[in-house]
Amino acid sequence: MNYSIKNKISKILENIDSSDLDFRNNSFVLKASSKNLDESLLKLNNIGLEYEEDIDENIVLKFQSYFGDLKIFYYSTILQIFDEAFLMNDFIVFDNNLNWIFFDSERKLFETNNSQNIEFYNFSSNIYYYYLLFDNLKSKKFCDHFDDAHNQIVIYSEKKGIFKIVYNNKPTILNSEIYKENILNLIEIIKNLELKMFLKNNLFSITNNSLKIDISDLIEKSEDLYENSIRDYELYSKKFEFDKFKDNLYKEKEKFFISIREIINKIYSQAVSIPVLISASTLASYKLPNEYFINTLILLILIAYSIFYNKILIYYLKDLKVLKKEFKRDFNIIETKSGLDKKIISNEKKNIRNKINSSLSFIKT
Repeated sequence: MNYSIKNKISKILENIDSSDLDFRNNSFVLKASSKNLDESLLKLNNIGLEYEEDIDENIVLKFQSYFGDLKIFYYSTILQIFDEAFLMNDFIVFDNNLNWIFFDSERKLFETNNSQNIEFYNFSSNIYYYYLLFDNLKSKKFCDHFDDAHNQIVIYSEKKGIFKIVYNNKPTILNSEIYKENILNLIEIIKNLELKMFLKNNLFSITNNSLKIDISDLIEKSEDLYENSIRDYELYSKKFEFDKFKDNLYKEKEKFFISIREIINKIYSQAVSIPVLISASTLASYKLPNEYFINTLILLILIAYSIFYNKILIYYLKDLKVLKKEFKRDFNIIETKSGLDKKIISNEKKNIRNKINSSLSFIKT
């Protein structure tokens, strides 16, 4: 709370006895019958609190001029005066005994001098949160039409039709519990592009498709609305992730098949080159005069090539074993996190595992 405001409130409480005050016509009045009236008036002059005398010779205190730009409300009349226009401003509410509750618009916090007066605190803060919700519900970011003339906020659904949130110029505000947490949760959804669709859908369902709800009833059901909207969003997200994982599963399958085919093709190309080499060598030995020397040379070349070929096979064998290890790791992740039917995963795992094992057997033979 601003120090100057707190200081002004302290000066009032120090210099005026609340038992000498009445509340009339939306103002505090210092009763003409109060003891030491002249002394009280002198104190008012000293702290700069202006006043005027009414027709009954009572002293009407000018709180608004004393607090300057700070908006002053009174507990008994705030409901008739407060609206969303005051949401962005500091304000203070007094009850008839000069208890006060101050709203700091910058920090979005309420302060009070009497935390024991629960009804006063709840009522005053609930008015603020009521209009905060009202301001967000009627915003263009959430509703499809704000019908101020008929006191209704209109929401349109292509599948379910038109839904109306109705309100009274004088709302019903509870003082038994505070709205803050539930309303702030709803506002969080209203401002979220992904979540607000689910809130709108739940407005239809929570009213049993009556297509209308009073904003006060909406606040009472705000906890259910919030929880249901979050639940529906999570279910939708899970389905989206399900489809995403399903796509990834088939991509992983294709990736492994491509890798296996590349290795097998390399092995085949190497294997095919052996008979070609033998044929070429035989043809060469047939035409050359020094057959013994040439045959010995060809034999040595074949032995060297066979050794080299076996090393290549060992290299490809290692590749396949690494591929098999990666396959187990990747599919374990898909199996535990995807939410896919275990039969789908099992079938795809079996296909890839069989392909890898048959390739391994081919190399080993």
